[in-house]
Amino acid sequence: MNFLYKYSKSIEFLFLLFLFGTLSFGRAFSIFGITTSLIPLFITETFLFISVPLIIVNYKNISNKFTKIFLIFITIYFVFGCFYLFLGLINKNLFALRDIVLCGYILFLPIAFIIFSNLKNLKVFLFILFLSNLINLMVGRFLILDVYPSITIYNFISKTKFFNLGLYYGIAVSFLICFYNYLRLKTFRFLALVLLSLNLYMLIVVGVRTLWVATISLIIFLFFVLKKKIMKLFVRFILIFLLVSSILFYLDFIISGSLEMKMASGKAKSLTLFLDIATKTFVAEKLPTAEKLPFEVKARLDNIIWRLKVWRGALKFGLKSFIWGRGFGIYPRYEIWGYHEPQGIGIDSGIIPTHNHLISIFYKMGVVGLSLFLFVNIYVFFFALRHLRISNSEFIKCFLTGSLGVFIFWHTMALFFDVIDSPPTSIFLWIIMGAIFAVIEIDKESKKEKTKWNLKAK
Repeated sequence: MNFLYKYSKSIEFLFLLFLFGTLSFGRAFSIFGITTSLIPLFITETFLFISVPLIIVNYKNISNKFTKIFLIFITIYFVFGCFYLFLGLINKNLFALRDIVLCGYILFLPIAFIIFSNLKNLKVFLFILFLSNLINLMVGRFLILDVYPSITIYNFISKTKFFNLGLYYGIAVSFLICFYNYLRLKTFRFLALVLLSLNLYMLIVVGVRTLWVATISLIIFLFFVLKKKIMKLFVRFILIFLLVSSILFYLDFIISGSLEMKMASGKAKSLTLFLDIATKTFVAEKLPTAEKLPFEVKARLDNIIWRLKVWRGALKFGLKSFIWGRGFGIYPRYEIWGYHEPQGIGIDSGIIPTHNHLISIFYKMGVVGLSLFLFVNIYVFFFALRHLRISNSEFIKCFLTGSLGVFIFWHTMALFFDVIDSPPTSIFLWIIMGAIFAVIEIDKESKKEKTKWNLKAK
């Protein structure tokens, strides 16, 4: 018992440390690992491996806390994915290991549930989230300005990707908005508004259009849930955002002439022009000739066409096994410019992701796998939304709303980017699910305790 207690506490500490590293540095942290003669062992998979005993020891407790219908569907999905993983390995297809993101990462759900079922750990997670946000904002600034304190820091953080950081900025935005009214001190509220402004500014200037769409989806969702609260926040926020963004825009665009800023500006311009031409085309019912299209719009169209070709190729590939999918470690040959076969299972694999999580699951696991995945996600969303309406705890409401906001942000990003295929972004779908179940369980236990005390008082 003493050993199990120490082991559980060690995993708890390592999990929080792992979250801090991932949220701070994204891919640059996730690719830490050991290169063996057979396969590379990265930090995410290594942590999962050493955490399996924690899940086994707490299996009965977990199975009693989750609803039966959810447990049945997610277990079937997990076993189905593990079967394809095993099938790929016995056929000596090591590429199947890359698809562990679709099944093995589900283990982050029970791990997060076990650790976050403690209210103290839940609050530590929020502290880690905002502390790491300060670091990933700084990392983003280095990447935008292309200025680094040292060559060592450059070699490390240059390995991360903006869409990794974009997800983390979205997570921070969701929780900052939801916990703003929970903060009592004016100083903390002011700092929250400044931090919120920095995150939104970064989401805009990194020039990833998917992040813009995800941010809009998040704001719309929070507007419908928070209503008057978010309107009051907006009035206080807008002046600080204009001040912060004006200063940063001046430093980035006017003084430094940042390449990233020019790219973001170009993408915004191309998107505006594209929408303008699309509107005129709809009205005139006539598509302009290629020669009449501005260069920015041509670039925008090329990007859309590339994605459409990838999606079409993946769907066509998956339709050959409509029900069960094509399995893990098997990839379609895309008819796109510069296509080449996958090179390996390491960091520079050369694998072209579908940039759409639903299509990716469909062609690998068929309608069966996709249906199971959709059910699990839809169930969690409405399960959390239903409890949000009946909870009397302000903290629980703030955390659930923030988690649902992240849920919306993650899925919106995953529709257009390789979010589910990348470890530093894929894991947060399951971690957020685990956190949602944990915070609901905490609320239920709290209500039981209050009921007991009331009965004793009578």
